[in-house]
Amino acid sequence: MSDVKERHPSMQHYVFENQDVMQFPCVGQYGIPQISPTDTVGEKFLRFMDWKTVDDPENYIAHFYYDDYKFITAWREPEKYIERLRKFKAVVAPDFSLYTDFPRALQILSCYRRQWCAAYWQYNGIDVIPDVVWGDESSYDFCFDGIPQHSVVAVSCVGVKRNRDWNGKDGDLFRRGYEEMMRRLEPTKILYYGSLLDRLEGDVIHIPSYYDEKREYLDEKKNKQSGK
Repeated sequence: MSDVKERHPSMQHYVFENQDVMQFPCVGQYGIPQISPTDTVGEKFLRFMDWKTVDDPENYIAHFYYDDYKFITAWREPEKYIERLRKFKAVVAPDFSLYTDFPRALQILSCYRRQWCAAYWQYNGIDVIPDVVWGDESSYDFCFDGIPQHSVVAVSCVGVKRNRDWNGKDGDLFRRGYEEMMRRLEPTKILYYGSLLDRLEGDVIHIPSYYDEKREYLDEKKNKQSGK
């Protein structure tokens, strides 16, 4: 590794795109880093931002299915998270957003960042579960690059049920992307985070989202208080 600040003293606050930290074998026309497959599965997911709330992180899979700005440090200061991430059973690659109204260049950058962080964590001995995220059909040219075939993968469906473009009469972007993932990657298992849609192929392990679990907890608490 190289000391970026030492070699570029006038750029103390410049956000490098990590090419000066480390480079990895890349694939595709955009040079997106390739990562290795894993066979790790589990049903206990924990938002990485909540890592202090449990005493047994070794029993949890850490994930980044929340707002990008809350974990952008994983990209900007990649060495900062390493020791914390090592405490977990495994880690899902960071889920940088791939909004369909993003310029194509930013969508590609999101995929690059996800794969670079995943490759960097694997290099540091962390068990990484590939995260699969897509936009519309135009993203299929790059969004699957660097993700291994025949691996356990993770996907998030948070918010999809309420979005008519992704799951409704105006569109079905989630299902089409999911089917493309199955065709291209042939995953061994899918750790599916969020509200489960019907008629999905594959060996799916459903993981309730943080908000689903919180609603269930509050409902149970309310029922106990009301004597139900």
